[in-house]
Amino acid sequence: MTGGLLPPELLSAMLDRHSVGGPIAGRPWLTPAYGLGLMIGGAEGDMTVVGHTGGGPGSGIAVYHRSDAGPCTAAAFSPGDDQGDVERRCVLSLAAPPAKKDETKVET
Repeated sequence: MTGGLLPPELLSAMLDRHSVGGPIAGRPWLTPAYGLGLMIGGAEGDMTVVGHTGGGPGSGIAVYHRSDAGPCTAAAFSPGDDQGDVERRCVLSLAAPPAKKDETKVET
């Protein structure tokens, strides 16, 4: 999402926002929008995040990137199908200050 992998015109198309209205109940989105294959928008914690949420039978996953405060990315998995849960976990992770390089964060 920082421009090193995709051609500029493709990255631009992916990040071109198309609003889907106001906040989504049970989800962390305050100003949700879709890009080309991505969810983009303002989220709880006054930040802009870009990523995708998905799932299958009995599982949910979300991977989101925050570019408005330095590049960082978070991923979350849930053994249930609550997409709002995995999105909230990513947003909370992205809102936390980054760990120092000599620290290792392990979640169970």
